Amino acid sequence: MAAGGAAACRASERRLVMRWRLLVLLGLVVGVVTLGIYFAQRQLPFGCPPACVKVNLRNTVMRGVNLRGAQLNGAVVAGVDLSHADLREANMGGADLSRTTFNGADLRGASMQGANMQGVSLIGADLSGADLRGANLTGANLTGVDLRTTGLVAVSLEQARLINVNLEGVDLSGVRFVGADMRGARMAGAIMAGCMLGDLRTPVATNFQGADLREVDLTGASLTNADLSGTNLRQATLVGANLEQTSLYGADLRGSRLDQAIIRHSDFSGARLEGASFANTRFRENVLFSGVRLHRADLSLVDVLQAEDVDPTTLDGPFIGLVLDGIRYDAETIWPEDFPIPSSAVRERYE
Repeated sequence: MAAGGAAACRASERRLVMRWRLLVLLGLVVGVVTLGIYFAQRQLPFGCPPACVKVNLRNTVMRGVNLRGAQLNGAVVAGVDLSHADLREANMGGADLSRTTFNGADLRGASMQGANMQGVSLIGADLSGADLRGANLTGANLTGVDLRTTGLVAVSLEQARLINVNLEGVDLSGVRFVGADMRGARMAGAIMAGCMLGDLRTPVATNFQGADLREVDLTGASLTNADLSGTNLRQATLVGANLEQTSLYGADLRGSRLDQAIIRHSDFSGARLEGASFANTRFRENVLFSGVRLHRADLSLVDVLQAEDVDPTTLDGPFIGLVLDGIRYDAETIWPEDFPIPSSAVRERYE
């Protein structure tokens, strides 16, 4: 019994020693962080914040610094590490913020309107109520950021990483997403009229795989060279959109409107298009609709390019138009007059 009691006592002492060491280590970490913030704050001139207009912070480490309400429009802030900094209501409009790190920073109500933000990192930053209108965010990393209350009209997000961002209901009119990584983005109800989602000059396709684009407004948008495979586009508006070399393989487009859209060299194979509208949609060359579901879809006014309408000298090979192999439709599907429904099509009852 005495031996057992001694062993228990030694075990208790070891636990106390371990707890003490952990507390000492935690204190050292807190001390180092506090000293870092202190010395970072000491780098700021007297009166900054708020008067920081002429401050030069290029390539400095300013983690956790307090710049709340700072006037940084005109300051040199390129390449600065502002991780976990307090930048609430700071004015950085028009400033050069390129390559700056804002990871975990508090940017609530901050203004970065028209700023150069190429290559910035905003992982974990709080951008609630921030104004980024007209900013250049080319190559920026905004992975997982909630942007629902952030002003983003006319920003450039080319080649940016926006994986799992929240853009639900946001006005994104005129935004450029060329080459961006938008996988898993939540964008239901977003206004994307006139957006540039991709172009043929960019070698990397804009990636929207698995994104939620329900009820988005893509009126007049360019979806050229965009990958929307498996994307949820239910009830989306794509009126007048340009779809060239666009992948919508397996996408959900039920109830969507593609009226007056121009579609060429695009793949809709396996997509769900029940109840979709195609009024005056122009199907040009090499459009794959293999295996799509067209129940209740209205194709009565589509313009389908035929082989006889094409100059054979302009082709690199045999002409391929609208491919409808293995499609599924029902009695409510509306076809153009005298349209040749392929023999591989399956008419079925749709509930």
